[in-house]
Amino acid sequence: MATIEIPIILGEESVNGTQLAIGAVKASELISKYDIHVYDREKGEMGTKAGGYQREANQRRIKVIADSLINEKIDIPTAIICNIRDFNVKDNLKKNGNSTILKVDAASTKNKFYIIDGQHRTKGLEQVLDDSETAQAWKDKKIFTVFYLGGKFDEEKEAFYFINTTAKSIPTGSKLELKLGIEDVPIAESNAVELTRLVADTSKVWKGLIKYPNSKIGILPNSSFITSLKHLYQQDWFQPKTLDEQLKVLDAFWNGIKIVLPACFEDPAKYTLQRAVGVTVMHNVMGVPYMKLIQQNRDIYDANDWAEFLAPLRTHADNDRTVDEKKVEGSEFWLSGSSGAAGRYSSGAGRTNLIAVFKGKLS
Repeated sequence: MATIEIPIILGEESVNGTQLAIGAVKASELISKYDIHVYDREKGEMGTKAGGYQREANQRRIKVIADSLINEKIDIPTAIICNIRDFNVKDNLKKNGNSTILKVDAASTKNKFYIIDGQHRTKGLEQVLDDSETAQAWKDKKIFTVFYLGGKFDEEKEAFYFINTTAKSIPTGSKLELKLGIEDVPIAESNAVELTRLVADTSKVWKGLIKYPNSKIGILPNSSFITSLKHLYQQDWFQPKTLDEQLKVLDAFWNGIKIVLPACFEDPAKYTLQRAVGVTVMHNVMGVPYMKLIQQNRDIYDANDWAEFLAPLRTHADNDRTVDEKKVEGSEFWLSGSSGAAGRYSSGAGRTNLIAVFKGKLS
């Protein structure tokens, strides 16, 4: 009988009395023994042994992991977590000096490694081993794996639930910043991240208002500002500029808005102009006054020139969101809560509508 032997370190028992261990499994052995209990409604209810519990794997995510492993962009430093159901600990552990060896029947359909956490990493690894050009280099690589040795189905399911309902994704702002040094990203995206940093660090209009992860200062998440720049980086009049030029023109634009709507900048937290709805709308309409500045040979870096063409915003009026629906205009339009009117445009459709209205006013 062919036996897979895995050096392990025994841990404590789980709350249900299952022996826990961690070992380093050869990639080829992991792939030969793994299984995933994916939920299938036709077979049974969610969370039952008949129906299963795991989510369907995301093929795109698997391919990204496989390609990254092949191109040596990532490792698999975090452990796969699995359960070997109906496992007899006493008969399948042996001492080898100071080491403990986990013995698993290589050919048996029993003693499968049911993946609790790490199915995409495992399937990505499987794709690497399926590639004849990379299989040889990867088949003996050691993959850290945490084992539940003989856990029952319910314990396996509960572990999956706990891991996936308590894990917290990193903030979007951190993700956007971190990916620059890890993934190949379009130049426009990397410039948007860098431009946001420059605005946060140098613009007096935005001083202390762009909130970075783990910071207690600011009212607008850096991710919202970065996202709001997406439209600008699709424009031929903005995208080709250097970062320094982009910073200067954007700062002049916002200082022009400050001249037109000064109250919004006296206490920004009371207004929505420098929140997600405001920056999204303003960056989407920026091209209208910009083209007028160019056509009339005005200075795109002068806030007063921008203010001249942004002046119609001073008289833009709408009903507030109180019961009386009082008319508000100019800076009051941007008041937070029911006292202002901008809040009614916070949805995607609402922003699109407000952008169209403002473009009409500024044209």
